[in-house]
Amino acid sequence: MIKSATTARLLLKLAFALSLGGLIEFMIFRSFFLFIPAALLILFLLTIRCSNCGTAIYDHRIAPYIKGFDLEVLDKCPVCGEQMLAHEQKITDG
Repeated sequence: MIKSATTARLLLKLAFALSLGGLIEFMIFRSFFLFIPAALLILFLLTIRCSNCGTAIYDHRIAPYIKGFDLEVLDKCPVCGEQMLAHEQKITDG
């Protein structure tokens, strides 16, 4: 399960790049090997749940708020109004 919003955004961009790479690979070499990791990443992204209310990201109450690759819904859950996933904190030397 994904615990960080930064990780979720990074995995979404990686899944998009692998899907696009798989399409290009299919057009050139007529193989589908890059579609396999893209599909696994997309399935992994479907495990995102709100840490407060437990609503899945593909739920009918949350899915309409997902717009493109931004995933603004991770900052505020439409169901409970809290952050869906924790943001990574930067460690500073004191």
